[in-house]
Amino acid sequence: MRKLMSRQWQITTAVGIVLVLALALGAMPALAQKSIEQFQANAIVQTRGAGSMMEINIYRWSSDEERDELAEKIGSVIYYKALRASKDGRDMLRKGIRTRFGASSY
Repeated sequence: MRKLMSRQWQITTAVGIVLVLALALGAMPALAQKSIEQFQANAIVQTRGAGSMMEINIYRWSSDEERDELAEKIGSVIYYKALRASKDGRDMLRKGIRTRFGASSY
């Protein structure tokens, strides 16, 4: 058991180090760029009454072609998720599980 725990710890540590390095190296280009526009707003959580400052940095704008391509991909994802939710709802009704809008039934 001690040998197994040691091996698991080694694997977990190695994966953690790789993830930290990947995030650090992936964030470097974004940190090196200067944002072309900055927006700030207050974000408020109405149920708790808490709020914080939110900042959005724009590094580049998409071209019309890129925006259309992304919109098409997002639209198809939403379509297939809605189709799957509809199928799941029908399956739940067949099994006798009571469905509720906007909440989990099981």
